[in-house]
Amino acid sequence: MEMKKAKSQQQKLDRTNSIIDAAEQLFKTNKGELPSASQIATAAGIAKGTVYIYFTSKEAIF
Repeated sequence: MEMKKAKSQQQKLDRTNSIIDAAEQLFKTNKGELPSASQIATAAGIAKGTVYIYFTSKEAIF
């Protein structure tokens, strides 16, 4: 599956929400432990570097 660059504001918002949703689900399944950026990226179906385009750190997601 090839990911395309988010160009429109809606695509960027959708990508941000997918990162937040993936992080939230991982947080719940990890019993309150913050997941790594790599885990979040994998769960969201994006590259790890993409997480850092939208958030400065994994803590910033939460």
